[in-house]
Amino acid sequence: MLIPISAIGSLYGLSLLEPWRARPTASGAPVRRRVAIIGAGPSGLVALKEFTAAGHDVVCFEATASVGGVFNQSYDGVLLTSSAAVTAFSDFPPAPGTHRHWTKGEYVDYLERYVDHFEIRSRIHLEHRVEQAHFDEARGGWLVTTRGTSGTDPTTHGPFDSLVVCSGLHQMPNLPQAHPTGFRGQVLHSKDYHNAAPFAGKRVVVVGLGETGADLVAEIASVAASVVLSLRRGAYVIPRINPRTGYPNDYDSNRLRYALPKWAHDLAVSTCDRAYARWGAARPSDRIRVDLLRRSGSPSPFRRFATKSDNFVDALERNRCRVGAGFVGFTENGVELANGEEVPADVVLFATGFRPAGYAFLDDETVPHCPSQLWRLMYSSKHRERLVFIGFVRPAIGAIPPIAEVQARYAALVASGQRQLPEPPQMVRESAERRRAQAASFDEPRPVTLVDWIPYMDDLADRIGCRPRLREVLLRPRLAWRLATGPMVAAQYRLTGPDSAPELAEQSLELPGGMRLRDKLWFLSIHALVAGSALWEALPARRRYRACALV
Repeated sequence: MLIPISAIGSLYGLSLLEPWRARPTASGAPVRRRVAIIGAGPSGLVALKEFTAAGHDVVCFEATASVGGVFNQSYDGVLLTSSAAVTAFSDFPPAPGTHRHWTKGEYVDYLERYVDHFEIRSRIHLEHRVEQAHFDEARGGWLVTTRGTSGTDPTTHGPFDSLVVCSGLHQMPNLPQAHPTGFRGQVLHSKDYHNAAPFAGKRVVVVGLGETGADLVAEIASVAASVVLSLRRGAYVIPRINPRTGYPNDYDSNRLRYALPKWAHDLAVSTCDRAYARWGAARPSDRIRVDLLRRSGSPSPFRRFATKSDNFVDALERNRCRVGAGFVGFTENGVELANGEEVPADVVLFATGFRPAGYAFLDDETVPHCPSQLWRLMYSSKHRERLVFIGFVRPAIGAIPPIAEVQARYAALVASGQRQLPEPPQMVRESAERRRAQAASFDEPRPVTLVDWIPYMDDLADRIGCRPRLREVLLRPRLAWRLATGPMVAAQYRLTGPDSAPELAEQSLELPGGMRLRDKLWFLSIHALVAGSALWEALPARRRYRACALV
């Protein structure tokens, strides 16, 4: 009994947090504002729920005929890359025992039930595409112009005190500069893909290996005559299900791992990866992942976005697909690759993601076109609490919906006057510091809104006042152990603070699987090895720990 208690105590000591940190306090009575939300995807829905719960008068505009955003428009075989428990909102957990990954239909059904559970459907205006949002200085608010999808005349709504943009990152396809002049085949972007049927018997080149690209290659390879996967560099591929535990791989993401200094975390994981590559990668599929990771020109796996889908590996193993060099341009009958190879193709499919292209409906040139220039990827220094962007983040490991929920909770408090934003010069300074830190952490030209998942949420949770404190779990070692070593789920931020639901949160934390005992012991040993340097790092002038602490 003394051993685990001592271990937990040591972990808290090594986390270098302020164990008795003060909660943020409200300043005056809450202010009720009129708020417009653009988009009814996961981010828009959680923003609608949180702003409504905070007492604001909220209306949400959605261009399509149903809630769900891009999920309703995505390809037929979508399977979420984050597990149900990790994707779910903190106060609306999935059914007990749901440890798999949702399909598109299942996730949209979850969102529909979320809308009905919190009684916010009446506030959603479907088939209302926002054409313009303009801040009218004379009226002191936002005027939002929408047009019905049936072509009806535009309607102007407002004024609104605050505008919440939840239209998401997936708007402008990222396509190469080399146009297919003279190419006789078909050129598509992954947004145009619905299913593999049109590719039957065709020669296909797929460019890019994000999570969507990985799934599309797997589907197309089952029916196409040939598939070439064009990669300019390697990929850090993580299977959805951990073959060693049988549970979702994101159950392995926890505070025990991410509370380490970055150098220690990277050393611990790279040591395990090298050992696995040398002695543990016995299966052909394992060797394929290792080869992709070590492909020429690839940065460290800790400095890039992870592809959390490996269905395509089976196609490579069965020779239904092969990996080629990076895309250079089109030829008359196919494409040219970086190594000089010319590949004949009937279809070239670009799974190259999306690029920031501003917000077509915003006519204010002072709003940054790229969300990475916003304070905490949310606020502009000019409009401050009058304009907030929610869901414009991409975690290297993790899921967007729980991040959007923490953003929405914070934004609702800011709109109510219960939390204060920094002064504009400080917002600009901190935004620049975040971009420098992002460049140091990630070697990714896109997406430019990559964040360290847990540290980012912890930062906002500190500002909300819902991040668990040491003294609240000090005498509850089992809960403390769950917080430190269990899967990272948003329910951690409902244990305490505003709008807490501790009983529901503790139930959501009772997940099986996760990090194996041997891995927990391995990371515990790394914590012990850096204990001496931890004391040095704890000095105010020398602290270089991640923002993530064990609690």
